Formats: sequence, structure tokens, C-alpha cells
Amino acid sequence: MHPTGRARRWHYRPRIQRAAIRWGWTAAAAGESYLGITSPALAQGTLQTATGSAVVWSGYKTSEAALGFAHRRRVVRPLAKALSRPLESDPVNIMRDLAVPVRTDRASAVVTVPVPDGWHGDRKAVESVVGARLGGDWEADWRMHQAPFTVQFTRSPEPPGMVKWADIQGAIADNSPGEVIVGLNSRSKPVRGDFVREEPMWGLSIGSGGGKSVFLWSVAAQLIAQGAEIVGIDPKYVSLDPLVGVPGVTIHNDPRNVEAMWQAIREFREELEDRFDQWTQDRSLEFVRKVLILEEGNMFSDISKDYWREVKKKGDPASPPVWGDIAAILRMGRQANMNVIAVFQRMDDAATGGRGLRDSFGFRMLGRFTWQAWRMLVGTNPIPRSQKRRGRFIVVDGGAHTWVQAPYATEEEIRSFCLTAREAQGWSVTPDVTSRGAGESDQERSDAVSVTCDADAPRLVLVKDEPAEVPAPRFSLAAAAREGIVPMTADALRQAKRRAGFPAPGEDGKWAPEELQDWFQNRPSAKTAVVEKEASGE
Repeated sequence: MHPTGRARRWHYRPRIQRAAIRWGWTAAAAGESYLGITSPALAQGTLQTATGSAVVWSGYKTSEAALGFAHRRRVVRPLAKALSRPLESDPVNIMRDLAVPVRTDRASAVVTVPVPDGWHGDRKAVESVVGARLGGDWEADWRMHQAPFTVQFTRSPEPPGMVKWADIQGAIADNSPGEVIVGLNSRSKPVRGDFVREEPMWGLSIGSGGGKSVFLWSVAAQLIAQGAEIVGIDPKYVSLDPLVGVPGVTIHNDPRNVEAMWQAIREFREELEDRFDQWTQDRSLEFVRKVLILEEGNMFSDISKDYWREVKKKGDPASPPVWGDIAAILRMGRQANMNVIAVFQRMDDAATGGRGLRDSFGFRMLGRFTWQAWRMLVGTNPIPRSQKRRGRFIVVDGGAHTWVQAPYATEEEIRSFCLTAREAQGWSVTPDVTSRGAGESDQERSDAVSVTCDADAPRLVLVKDEPAEVPAPRFSLAAAAREGIVPMTADALRQAKRRAGFPAPGEDGKWAPEELQDWFQNRPSAKTAVVEKEASGE
């Protein structure tokens, strides 16, 4: 027995095993002594071999113990503390029988959680804690028929290797307003993101070649099907190509024209402020959803810094002002039905303008990530192993971590889906008369049909359509101030809007230029100025 009176691990070994170890060491010592007398050289070699083996074994056990200590400190102990509340037990008692493998990302990983005798608590709460702490999807097997009571967690199967756009059409029809399908989980069930309730702003950290462009297409297409408007910032020229020309979608994709990108974001913020002005007057207003997509956020950040260094003047802030607009949208957009989807290869603080904006993204997805990215954006242990499959993302929504396979769609499928949706919503959709089949050359097209002209047949005369009547432009208050419709600032116009006599906006929330100009000329302060001017004889 140990001097403290407690039994040591040695005493728990079977008696025959302890006897074998004692007799083995005795026999080894006797054999070494015999060799020392009969063959000293062989005895010395045997001793050196045994010593080297002992050193290697000791090093292995030491490294294993160090790894186990770190694993217990970072994973097992925090998990035991987290489980103590739903299991209604002391963390020390839970940790004694809690078995968590070092490599929880392996398919063969098994986690065993002890369940106290007489416990009848919430099983879902226990499963939620394990899933949040260890990451990924786990299957729970509750073994409550006989003591010791335990629950064993095993890894769920991986999501499907390929999800086609056609496979989710039925599920898309079941989306509620503001919901979009981001992929299928390990059970081939749709996993949805929600812009309405808990996740109005999305942040994606996806490595190069991870499938982020196709993912953005599918999300944008589902939003368009719900009537949303899209503003896209694409410094990579072609990432949002299928959306170009779709009614209600504006794409800025020239990295050489940074000012145009900034202006689009500034106008997005100004519309946000205009919506709040209208909402304060009428709380029953419901606005059309409008989403800002920021693709290749790291590149956008770099070109914004370069451009700002070229144009900024003495006394201007060091950070590009566009990040102030983005910060306002992230923090205020939810109430006005205006959302942001930002995609980065590395979503660090520098890439988001140095304003601490990462915490504004409540819904996050990671793909082809590094352990540094996981620590930076999620921060839980253990860190799941990144999967290289294109379109394989892990969704981080609050405390839940779910692996999904995002849908794959071609450019033609996305564009056709968007145009069909817009046409059904009453938008004017002009077909692309210049398009042709993929891989079909001009010569093949000319060979496909032969036309014989008959001189006596009536000739087909092509008549150019009359140009469509272009509606008169209408302006928000911010745009009216910016364009000089009236010589007032946007803030002054918003204050004037709250007073009597200001013209009411149209259904689109905007004003015709003549409406604002007539009001400006006839406002009370303007009439007073005219009277004073006439009285002075000027």
C-alpha cells in the first residue's frame, strides 16, 4: 500500500500479472549476471540494448503524458465543467470516467460520458454540449439499462460528396422568407441560414478553390427568388458573372475603379438611413430585402488601402472611410431588412478595416481553413480537421457546428433560375439573344441550317423597336443632396422631412427632383427671405 493508505495502480493489476512482472525482472537480472561471467562482451551489448530501449520507451511515455496533460487541460476538463450543469453532477466525478480521444476528428472516434445514477434530465442538452465542445455531428447512444450508465457518442457519417442544384429545388420551395439552404448535412437534410431572426450578417472564411463563388451564386439565387435585391462587390472580375444583367442586381467588378465600389457601398448605407427615416414615421412599413455581397474581402481591403493612400489628404483618417459605411450597415441593417454577406480567404481584423467587425457576423462558415483561422473565428477545442473537398463547409451558428456539402450549380442553371424568378415577380426580363450553345462554333451553326431564298416570296423586313420610355429618375434624400437637386445636406433634408409641408415620398420611398425643388422654393424660410429682400429694396 501507498504510505498515504491509498491503493496505487499497481495493486489493481491481476495477481498473476504482478507475479509475471516480478519473475520476469528476476530472470532478466539472473541472466545478465550469468552472461557477465560467461560472455562479458555479449552481456555488455545486451545491457546497452536494454538501456537504449528503456530510454526510447521512457521518452514515448513522457511525450504521451505531456500530450495527454494538454488534452485534459484543453478539452476534457472544460467539457466536464460544461456537462456538470445538464448532468447535475460535480465536474470532478464526471472527469474521472469521461473518455475523450485525442483525435476526435477521426471517423472511429468514440466519446464516453458517465451518467449519474438516478439522473432523469434533458438528454438534448447533453448532446448539444458535446456537439458544441467537440464540433461536428455526433450520434448519441444512451446506455441506461444497467449500471454503469453512460452515453456514447460516435461520429455521424459525412455529408454527401455531391449535391446538385436540381436536388434541392423542392427544399428551396419550402424556404420561409429570409431563409436559404446552405447545404445538406450528414443525413442529407437541408441546413438553412436565416437572415431574419438570429443571423442577419454572414461572414465566410474559405480558402482558395473552396467553392465560395458557386456558394454565393446559390445563396443569391434563393434570395432573388424571394424578391430580394442584390448589390455585389467583386474585385475578382468574374466571381458573380451569372448574376450580371439580372434585374434588381447591381455588380461592381472592376478593381481599377475602387471609387465606384465605395460609392455603391455608400449608397447602400444611405438607403439604410432613408429606410430608418421612413420607419420612424410609419412603424408598419415592411421593406424589400436588400443584400450587399462582398466577394474576395481580402483583395477589396488591399485595393481600398492602396487607393486611399493615393487620394487621402492631410488630416484624413488612416483607415479608408468605406469601412465606416460597412460598419454602420453591419450594426444597423437588420431592422431595415438590409444584410451583408462577406467572403474572405482570411477574415482577420486587418482585412475588416481594423474596426473589430468580425463579431458582427453572427453566422459563419469555414472551408479549407487553417487552425489559426479556427482559433481566430471560433476559438473552441478541439479544432476539427479541415476537409479539402470543394464545397465542404462547417457552419458555425451560435454553439452548433455542422458540416455541410454546399449545392453545385452551373452558371446557366443559376442565371436561368434567377431570370425565371424575376419574370414571375413582374420584372421586365430581356432574353440574351446573343447566347448560343456551349462548345458550338459559328461554322457548326451555319452548317446546321440551310436557307434557300425565293425571289418571289414575301421578304421579311426587320423593323427596329421604338425605344422604351425611360421613367424619370427619382432620388432618395441622400442622393438628392449628393446630386445637388437642392442645396441642402442629407441630414438637413431628413430634419425637414419631419416638419409639416414636406412632400410625401412615392411607393419606392423616393422623390422626383421637381417635388423637392418646389418644396425648397416654397418652404417658409425661403418666403421669409424673399420678403426681407424686397423690403430692403435689393
